[in-house]
Amino acid sequence: NSSDAGSRLPHLVGSRLWGDDWTRKNPGGTRESVEAVKLERLQALYAEQYVPANAAIVVSGDIKSPDVIAEIVKRFGDWKAAPAPASRNLAAAVPTTTTSTVAVGSPDEALVTLVVQWAGPSVREAPADDHAADVFASAVLSNAAGVVPRLVESGVIHSVTFASESQGRRGAMSLTAVITPSAAEQAFAVIKREVDGIASPSFVTEEVLFAGRKDLIVRSEYSLEAGSSLAHSMGFWWSVADHEYFRDYGDAVARVDLQQL
Repeated sequence: NSSDAGSRLPHLVGSRLWGDDWTRKNPGGTRESVEAVKLERLQALYAEQYVPANAAIVVSGDIKSPDVIAEIVKRFGDWKAAPAPASRNLAAAVPTTTTSTVAVGSPDEALVTLVVQWAGPSVREAPADDHAADVFASAVLSNAAGVVPRLVESGVIHSVTFASESQGRRGAMSLTAVITPSAAEQAFAVIKREVDGIASPSFVTEEVLFAGRKDLIVRSEYSLEAGSSLAHSMGFWWSVADHEYFRDYGDAVARVDLQQL
């Protein structure tokens, strides 16, 4: 990854956004930190984290509960109880309060990737804010907002995405654009104009709000019908927030109003 510009860019952007807390946001670590890990440290981590109080078993599909419970008892019945690790109660990460830029050189790349990233809310501490952030990201991408068509129709931007990352201890909101190197300066100006527009109070209208909510609600309904991926989704959201966050997501998104956005 350290020799790949596509991996270095998000690493450097993340380190600028989260400062000293970036080590908590970067699960892969660095080459130096990985080389420094000793067997004793891994064993201690395993003993602390991999305990029943820090785990959930999620099963989805054409199942009968008694059969599942019998199988769980058979496979995990001798798992010894232990307290939940203290790391579950860590405070949210603290982002930087300044704006900065970073560039990653890569002469082999035919296109340029531009990432603009902002710190987002915490799912655990402010779930309503997290729902609003998701709706906002969805709204930016909607046809009602017109942001994506204007950027792509400028002729200097190949593609653009806007995403809100939900995390228990603060995620990030990211605008990612792929641009032509020869028109980089022009593309920067076009993107800055759109970002300034997004920041304007007049950007969020009832039409934009409706479009952002509608897309998320539909996707949420589809996710609940997909038995093959339901366990993965439930397990992820249980670890990030709780299972009720996942089950109530569509209804919570529908409650987001203009003031929250």
